[in-house]
Order: sequence, then structure tokens, then C-alpha cells
Amino acid sequence: MKLQINTNLPKSKWVSFIEKNRYENQLNSVNNLEIDFSESSFIEPFYLVSLACMIEEYSINGTTISFSPFDKLELREYLLSGYFLSFWNESFDRYEGYFTASNSTGLRLWKIDPTKISEYVHHAQNYYETRYLQEKDATPLNISLAELFNNIIEHSESLVSGFVLNQYYPQNGKLKIALCDLGVGIAYKINSYLTEKGEAVLSDKDAIIKAFELSFSSKSIPQNRGWGLDTLKNIVLSCNGTLRLIANNYSLSFNVKGKGKFDGFPLKNEFCGTLFEIILDTNAFDTRSENEFDLDF
Repeated sequence: MKLQINTNLPKSKWVSFIEKNRYENQLNSVNNLEIDFSESSFIEPFYLVSLACMIEEYSINGTTISFSPFDKLELREYLLSGYFLSFWNESFDRYEGYFTASNSTGLRLWKIDPTKISEYVHHAQNYYETRYLQEKDATPLNISLAELFNNIIEHSESLVSGFVLNQYYPQNGKLKIALCDLGVGIAYKINSYLTEKGEAVLSDKDAIIKAFELSFSSKSIPQNRGWGLDTLKNIVLSCNGTLRLIANNYSLSFNVKGKGKFDGFPLKNEFCGTLFEIILDTNAFDTRSENEFDLDF
């Protein structure tokens, strides 16, 4: 089976493409999956993490993964630097140098390992502070990653543990974080919880917005109960950022231009999973204290 990848698609159509072509939606088992990037010239973290989830689902079910030759040099170098083109080779060690990519403006694509989350979050903050942000404090990145990981580990119920990728854009000081899982989806999870409590089921839009309410949680987490997505929303506001969350039948967006209100639209096709994109303006990060500078050496 050969899949033509077109990352020029709008994000809503891209999500439909991922869902349509997932392993579980194929009529027959797939022995070989060939990925062809010849129609793409670039790829953003949003597209890459969701594509990685889809490919990993095939791999888990015994499908051999391969990539067609393509001549888009810049895209090829980017995918090589993040080890994407090697990730599903039998000889590839996913855990050797598993954080750092040879492309210095981003960490490599990482399949989420619950036992390494704290290490990853610390490494990401230190990496961008020492290489690019200089006097800036990247704690908003640290907290954003921690909250996203908490959500996926505690709530996703995904066979694929999920993928994360973050990328820094020096030209405008923007930092993009993308994370995807192929679990039940936030809207489904919230409505399952409400049903158990004997409460009315919500639309997918309202269920996702419900997840952002302070002190609301569909699962009791002693160390972080009901704070995660509300915290994420406040970080996006304070850092002049943007948040996009796609789950089940809805695409939700949130940014400072929206004056603190949620926006979005229903999807034509359901996405069984949760896909986050966070964009933070590092120019809005606080300045680190002198003591914090000393810790870098």
C-alpha cells in the first residue's frame, strides 16, 4: 500500500486524511506501507506528529514501513535531521540520543515514554534557553509540555503512546509544540465521565471546552487534578500564543486575538484521537534572574 503525502492540505483536511488512512480503517491487513513525500515541499510539527502516530499504528500491527525516494532537498534534510526517515528501521535505536536532532532549531521527533517525561521536559527547557533564548526563561515551554504529557498519559487510552515535536523559529521568535495520540479523544472521554455521573451528554465542542474548566477533571489525579488545560490556556494568553486542539468531531482554537474566548468548527469526519498544536511567542517570556544564568554553567 502506497500513501501520497500532501502537507499543503489545510489542517482540517489533513486530519481527515490521517483518520481515513489509519490501519484500523483498512478492509484488509497491510503487509507493506510505502510513504511518498514527492508532493510535499515542507512539513510542520502538526503534520509530522499525526503522521508518525498513523505510521506507528501500522508498525505495531506488523506492517513493514518504507519511504519512496523524493528530490525535495530541504524537506529531506529536515526529515533526516529528526531521524524520521529512519525511525521505523529495525536497526534504528529509538533511545540512543533520543532527544536531540541534528537540526539544531528543534528536538527530534519523540515517541512518548512515560518514564522519561520529566527528563524530556527538563532537557527541552535547557536546550532552548542555552542555544537560542539567552536571557529568556523558558518555563512556559516546560509547563506546557508537562500539562500536555499529563493529559495524554492519564486520559488518552491510546495503543500508540503518542508523539511530540517542538520546533523553534528564530526569524520571529515563535516556538511550536505539537503532540498527538490516537486514543478515544477528549470529547469522548469527557462525555463518558458525565454519563457515569448521571449528567447530560454534551456536544463535542462543549465537551472539549468543559475540559478547560478550572478544577474539572474526568479522572482524579492527586498531583494535578483538573488544572492542566486551564493552565495551558493561561500560558497561551500570557505568551501571545495560539492553541489548536482537534478531537473527535471538533477543531477548537484559542488565542489572544480572540479576547480569551474559544473558537472553532465541527469536522466533516471524526478524528479518533487528540491532536494539540501550541504556538508561543518567546519574546513574551520573562527574563531569567542572574542565579538562573549561573546554573547554565
